[in-house]
Amino acid sequence: MIGFMGSGKSFVGRKLSKILDLPFIDLDQLLEQTYHLSVNDFFNRYGEDAFRQAERSILLSTEQLITGIISTGGGTPCYYDNMSWMKANGYTVYLRMNAKALCYRLKESKKPRPLIRDLGSNDLLPFIEAKLIEREVFYSQADLVYQGENLSVSAFAERLSGINDLVRF
Repeated sequence: MIGFMGSGKSFVGRKLSKILDLPFIDLDQLLEQTYHLSVNDFFNRYGEDAFRQAERSILLSTEQLITGIISTGGGTPCYYDNMSWMKANGYTVYLRMNAKALCYRLKESKKPRPLIRDLGSNDLLPFIEAKLIEREVFYSQADLVYQGENLSVSAFAERLSGINDLVRF
């Protein structure tokens, strides 16, 4: 599962894993367990470049997964050849949301987000709009694009369960 931060990848992924009876992996949580640092602390200590390298390493480690749902970080598909690798090794789903909905969710979120931590409330929407434009070229390569606003997880699960090559591992 790919999409912008706040699009619901982890929330939806957890629910889908229960409905579809598949294991769930959150790449950010896996990175935190591996490095014993929160994503925020990793960013603060080592910077974004080191984070993206560690994130890629964690992504590639999921190759051993036979079948399951993986929630990526918002930037994961946009670095290195991550999007190509994900498409070659699984079925990619983009949870698309508009910038205003993402802005609302991110303002309400309790989870610290390193890329937006220093933005004022008036700067958040323009930042999201610019990043979405920048990242859409990667996100839109997904095998399935699913609108995230008012998403029904059960309807989404039904749609996914009808896809024969849902998992190509």
